[in-house]
Amino acid sequence: MKTDDAEAINEILGYLQTIAIELPQAVTEPDQMQPIAPAISDAVIAAELAQLPAENELFVYRQFRVYCGLADQIPNTLREITRLRELTFRVMQEGSGLAVDTDKFDATYTHLLAWDTENQKIVGGYRLGKTDELLATQGADSVYLSKMFEFDSAFYSGSPMLEIGRSFVVPDYQKNHASLFLLWVGISQYIIKRPRYRRVYGVVSMSRLYNATTLATIRNALVETDADVTPKAPYDPDLGSTWSSFAGDTHPLDMKLVSNLVRALESGERDVPVLIRHYQKLGARFVSAAVDSSFNNTPGLLLSLHVPSMPQKYLKQYLREGAADYVAYQAD
Repeated sequence: MKTDDAEAINEILGYLQTIAIELPQAVTEPDQMQPIAPAISDAVIAAELAQLPAENELFVYRQFRVYCGLADQIPNTLREITRLRELTFRVMQEGSGLAVDTDKFDATYTHLLAWDTENQKIVGGYRLGKTDELLATQGADSVYLSKMFEFDSAFYSGSPMLEIGRSFVVPDYQKNHASLFLLWVGISQYIIKRPRYRRVYGVVSMSRLYNATTLATIRNALVETDADVTPKAPYDPDLGSTWSSFAGDTHPLDMKLVSNLVRALESGERDVPVLIRHYQKLGARFVSAAVDSSFNNTPGLLLSLHVPSMPQKYLKQYLREGAADYVAYQAD
């Protein structure tokens, strides 16, 4: 489908505006959520980060530093990360509804964060899971996304995979274009030091701030079903035969077209979620969709990205001077 086929786009838009789609029922409504936990002192966090080994500092840009650490290395910082995750997710009508957003996986995953040294504030973060080590030592239940999907052994075959998730940028930094840049340079530098990880995968959630038809459209436009993945709580809303005829066999649909539909359905208030657009630009495929019962029944798209195949522009932007060696790496 061409992005400039105005007549077809107007027809499908008119159709989408007439159909009724429902979102999965929220587990916790806003008035049932616990108060957000008290903040950890900025000075305590700064001191904890300063004590990390040098190799845990991944990137420096202006007044920002990107670090990684395990739970026992940064206990206070991790507590603040879980508090900020819950605060940020609630703005998007997601989150656990508890005082902090945490689970058993925080203890075994690596935590990546961007820190503003000038203002002594956490900018945002990701949670990283080394699936080869987790599966070998603790089994399938040690991987967070096994709560949402059944993965065939073929999904994990080949080079090891790094699970990325629980991404957030705190509200005060969401308009700062450097925020996502910092986090992705951090992820890339983490991978460069562990070049066996050629693929990353994770779920990008879709906020209830969007109407249900919009989310159904994004899901049906972008997901290319992978036979090696089975969602435990599938998110597969039926948009009917008119949509099927419009989309045809073309998956994923052109992002510009999807963006036009989303902006129209949302009356110009919202576009395709930033992270979905970001992953798509990097070359990610969206291979399944499910409802996360641990995340207030929020629908999410499962992405898979082969890092060495990212467009050259982004390899240079994020992997920087290590890009060539990383791409050329051959496992023993």
